[in-house]
Amino acid sequence: MRTLLVLACGSLAVALLVEPEFRADSPSYFVYLRSFVFDHDLDFANEWEHWGYPPQERTPTGLRRNYHTVGPAIVWSPFFLLAHCVASLVGSWPADGYSRPYIVAVHAGTLWVFAAGVLALVRAVEKRIGHWDSRLAAVVATGASPAAYYLLVVPAMSHAVVAGLACAFAALWLDARAGRGRWLALGLTAGLLAACRPQTILLTGPFLLALVVTRPPAWTDGVRLGVGGFAGFAPQAVAWWVLFGSPFTLPQGSGFLDLRAPHLLDVLFATDKALFNWVPLAWVALVGSLFGMRRDRIAFAAGLAALGGTAWVNGSVMGLSGPDWAGSDAFGPRRFDLLFPLFVVGLADAFRTLRRNPAVGSALLGAAAIAWNTGLVRQYQAGAHRDGPAPLAAVAAGQIRLSHQVADRVLGALAGRSGRALAYKFFVGQYLYYDLALDGRIDLTTRAGERFLVGPGWGPVQPGDDGEPARVVFHPGACLVLPLQRGTDLRAALTLRKPRKLSAQEARIELEGKWIHSESLGEGWHEIHFVLSASALGPGENLLCLRFRDHLRGPEGGQVAATVRRLQLP
Repeated sequence: MRTLLVLACGSLAVALLVEPEFRADSPSYFVYLRSFVFDHDLDFANEWEHWGYPPQERTPTGLRRNYHTVGPAIVWSPFFLLAHCVASLVGSWPADGYSRPYIVAVHAGTLWVFAAGVLALVRAVEKRIGHWDSRLAAVVATGASPAAYYLLVVPAMSHAVVAGLACAFAALWLDARAGRGRWLALGLTAGLLAACRPQTILLTGPFLLALVVTRPPAWTDGVRLGVGGFAGFAPQAVAWWVLFGSPFTLPQGSGFLDLRAPHLLDVLFATDKALFNWVPLAWVALVGSLFGMRRDRIAFAAGLAALGGTAWVNGSVMGLSGPDWAGSDAFGPRRFDLLFPLFVVGLADAFRTLRRNPAVGSALLGAAAIAWNTGLVRQYQAGAHRDGPAPLAAVAAGQIRLSHQVADRVLGALAGRSGRALAYKFFVGQYLYYDLALDGRIDLTTRAGERFLVGPGWGPVQPGDDGEPARVVFHPGACLVLPLQRGTDLRAALTLRKPRKLSAQEARIELEGKWIHSESLGEGWHEIHFVLSASALGPGENLLCLRFRDHLRGPEGGQVAATVRRLQLP
């Protein structure tokens, strides 16, 4: 109890020093506290009006909708009530539930539950792994993951609360595995987690099943577990009953999840806030878990099930305009918050392995150094950094490009087109119609159009006879890369012309090395129309090449074949 009070005081101190952002879904979680304490109901109409929100649609029970959960409000409530007492007694702030003391209280509550949960997990893990490794893992996991953002920048959302409670659940689970089960507390934490985010059953479910199978509790302990779970989740069930007329529901509607399309590769590897891309140390935690598997195969299997289930559900989320696996307004993979204790334990196992096995640590460090130096050699051979300094940012960018090339070749050799698409998703992850050329228009005369140029055949942008710019293409031709999320038929139009002094020219269009169209160019600008077939296109990078039969020697000795303005896709 003394530790919890110290953590509470420390949390209040930090919350007073930091000015968090009260945005995104923060009001939706906060509104439960404000409405219940001040209005003694769950009618949020006046709160939405206070914040300037448009009138929210009504639920089946006639109240204003709130799709978010009540669990965080329960965690924050002691601090909120303390803030109300301070505001009422001091009089420096309005005691209205909106002023600064109330926001500070929510922030302090988030900090407290996270710190308490992580501390409990560290104490449980250090008995199995070691003091130094466990504590270092907790610090690194917090600072190297989205937890830091949702602790200090936007603390009034559920993510840091979920991470803290998940750590507390993991600590109680480890104690139960060791025969020191506090079954009521374990059930209460699992229920409260579900009241914060129902998805957390993907963590608690596999671990509770593993616990029951490997160490069956006495029937009295089973009752305590069930009672605790019921008590923890009951506030959410009541809130749903009041708002939607049912204690168990999916407030967003049946269309919120499409479990048939989980986008697993996206949520795990894409550049758009995927787990292993946004949080590189997740790879280290995964490797550490493989080392730790020898010590506890049951925990490893439960963790793997939790990871797989979470990735599946996260990738199935649908937004108003389509799949929302990236989490919309999110700092990184925020919906993996429930797996934070697995991140901590995996890192602790990795640190322990490196510390106790110098050969492993030396080998990994040596391999990383060799890979870095090999990349430098390749960059230098390609002409980079020959005549001057090698800025670190430029070197790092070059290393990433080389890594992409290696991954493209290796995964391409192993899995063909799908492997190359995965490499592109991990290293680049930008696609036509999604975040590049939303209207399908690729203007090759602009800096934005240069993103699609591939190979040495492209020349500079020059003004044409009509004063409009066009990009030079040297003989025998040049290529464009078309990054797509999926293959589909595309009708394309390419605007180009031959050099004026060249009597005739034939343009040949190739897609992924295969001929798809040829056309003779006469005088003036031409618009060549052709179809890019879905059978040839695929996810990831698609190479579209322009080949020309003849050329004309340019003023600087270049063999000019044509000038191109744009490629227009549907």
